[in-house]
Amino acid sequence: MHNTALRYFLEVARAGSLGRASERLHIAPSAISRQIANLEQEVGAQLFERLPTGMVLSPAGEVLASHARREHLERERVLSEIQESSTDGGRPISVASTEGVARNFLPHVMSEFREAYPKACFVLNVAVPKIVIGMVKDGDVDLGITFSTKPSEGVQVEYSARSQIHALMHRQHPLSKRKSLMLADLQPYPMALREEGSTQRQLVDLCCQMEGLRLNAVLTSNDSGSLQQFVMRSNAIALTSKVSEQYELQKNDLISIALLNAELRQRDVQLLTMAGRTLPFNIRRFVDLLAIKMAAMDKLSAPPER
Repeated sequence: MHNTALRYFLEVARAGSLGRASERLHIAPSAISRQIANLEQEVGAQLFERLPTGMVLSPAGEVLASHARREHLERERVLSEIQESSTDGGRPISVASTEGVARNFLPHVMSEFREAYPKACFVLNVAVPKIVIGMVKDGDVDLGITFSTKPSEGVQVEYSARSQIHALMHRQHPLSKRKSLMLADLQPYPMALREEGSTQRQLVDLCCQMEGLRLNAVLTSNDSGSLQQFVMRSNAIALTSKVSEQYELQKNDLISIALLNAELRQRDVQLLTMAGRTLPFNIRRFVDLLAIKMAAMDKLSAPPER
């Protein structure tokens, strides 16, 4: 199969139509259509389902797309290792992450990695869990870190650990001396909560429903930084995890206390790579460092007995 045809095929799969793929590739739609028709003739199967809303991969197309993405990344791996062997550099490591992990944890680990490998560079994409998983699965990024309440399909899980939800508050808060808490303990106080639909909020809402609780949400946001700033300047409580806040707690007057509700222990933090892909040396080294740091954070977040 010709590389040009595969490149056009993958772009149509990503864009969802010949028109959008044409705009991105700066190639006439007729030329792209001709290459895809040649591919379909070569493999002996229809690669796309033509719908009124656009083009989606057929089952045969899904198989070919998976193969083509891995082949493209394998070619990049070889080139990157050749570059690395001669320059100690290689191409940037691309990462997708949810916002909480991207704000503190990842910058610290990236900085530490560059101390050992000064020519290393990164591209960081911040997105919701579903998008992070999709970017890893499609080979758009080298690795992803996300919170998940169920197994992720189509990706390799390099490391996974339970992500205990903690209550984040100022050191002068009335509950700050407690070793552990239950969600019911937070009802009398103003709350700064993540947006509905986030994995954290889903578990909190489930716990409230099962235990008949009502939290006083005075601020709701999809930005953990805004929630943290609000907590620093008020008696409000936010919800967080160690992997999101550990580095920030070291320099602010905030503390986090584990919540022991069983419903709040149903979320994992996962380090993901593309299934079936052989990682270049520099990416493998970074993945290994991330796994070590996440394991250390996992030990810190182990909840005490009530």
